[in-house]
Amino acid sequence: MTTFSQIKEHFYGRFPDLTVFDCRPDLNVVKCALEAVQFIAQGFKFPHDSHLVWSPAFYVARGVLSALWRPSAPVPREVRDRSVMFAVDTSRATTVDGVVVSTSFHRLAMAIPAAKRIVVTNNRAWFTGWGDYEVADHRRSFPGPEMIALKRDLLDVHRRIAATGLLSQPEGMAFQHALARLHAGYGGWISALRAARPRTLGLLCHYHKEGLIYAARSCGVRVVEFQHGLIDRNDIFYCMPSAVRDVRERALFPDTMLTYGPYWSGILREGHEFAATSIDEIGYYLQPDSSIDEETRAFCTGAATVMVATQPRTADACRAYIAFLIERHRGDDGVRILIRSHPAEGPRDYERFAAEPNVRIANRGGIDRLLPLVRAVVSVYSTVLFDAIRYGIPSYSLHDPAYADYIGSISATHAIRFIDARQSPFDSTPVVPEDPGRFYLDFRPDVLQRHLLASG
Repeated sequence: MTTFSQIKEHFYGRFPDLTVFDCRPDLNVVKCALEAVQFIAQGFKFPHDSHLVWSPAFYVARGVLSALWRPSAPVPREVRDRSVMFAVDTSRATTVDGVVVSTSFHRLAMAIPAAKRIVVTNNRAWFTGWGDYEVADHRRSFPGPEMIALKRDLLDVHRRIAATGLLSQPEGMAFQHALARLHAGYGGWISALRAARPRTLGLLCHYHKEGLIYAARSCGVRVVEFQHGLIDRNDIFYCMPSAVRDVRERALFPDTMLTYGPYWSGILREGHEFAATSIDEIGYYLQPDSSIDEETRAFCTGAATVMVATQPRTADACRAYIAFLIERHRGDDGVRILIRSHPAEGPRDYERFAAEPNVRIANRGGIDRLLPLVRAVVSVYSTVLFDAIRYGIPSYSLHDPAYADYIGSISATHAIRFIDARQSPFDSTPVVPEDPGRFYLDFRPDVLQRHLLASG
């Protein structure tokens, strides 16, 4: 599989001047093109959406029928004109005081006075009783002249880039679908933002949210992103070359980026999509998931347990390593293997190991409750490797050619050791974990408030 660093090198080698992706005076779509190239290079299927090439008449007709079939509800009057909107787009949840809340947004939202915040969720089934309204009820917009003009402009830039011949045919199609997603996202949010009138928007992961960010910018709303997961020097959307400085004001990056700690901020400052003054640390803000089943606790208690944290793209490497560990420690009841599967993986991905007496699959349970039960963590490239540092637990990165660039970066931190596919973490002297403050500061509500309420 093509690595991220190879994708970036090939992409920017073709497009050294990123102003070629200018679509409007306030809009540059380089992120859509980069996303398309990444999807094709790594063999993914891009979500199909062809509405950009529909005729205006057909597009309007479809939009009118959709609006009549599922009319948009008005944004509740009582939450309008609050300073801060949190756009919650994650289903990861835990329970606090009997209410199901977002693990990513609960502490962030609670740090802002209730009278100044709007929490918009996208999963009514999960977040009953938490949040101010369900976004799907409020964000549909009528396909009027504004949407037709944006559709035309996006299609024009696609045709212009396609005419250069610098994108392959599959890349060109993926680029068109990425632009269609921008268009749909803009249309889906612009009416809700105009009605709610927040001054600051807080979100996770600015990539894939170009439509939301463009809608916010069009309404004069500042966009603040919270770090979610790891940031690496090889990341597609976080460490870009100096050429991005010529377009970053219109390339739909957030206005401010708030990280877990100084290590991650330092990586961002090596890139060029964020000015140094737009980066700050709010610390580890995630709401701990307190859930854990007693069988898992009992399984780990009294044994040297190694957690293997898996990922969808590295499943083959993880399965091979788990099989090795089982044979390496077969018959040794003092060693246990806890498989922490990724939320995006299916319940059967590691089922073949479930019958082994010294193996348990932990699909559920908060990582902050599981980590204190283990002696070591192994993964290819996962947030859990760094989470282990918060608990003083040695962590090890397993080699996978598709992540060679990422593995090299984390090995350079000297906080995580590389481990061979035929080596148990208990075969050598444990890593001495570093000071977690390098990676994770304690949550700093005052910093959050300063940035989110700056315009309010």
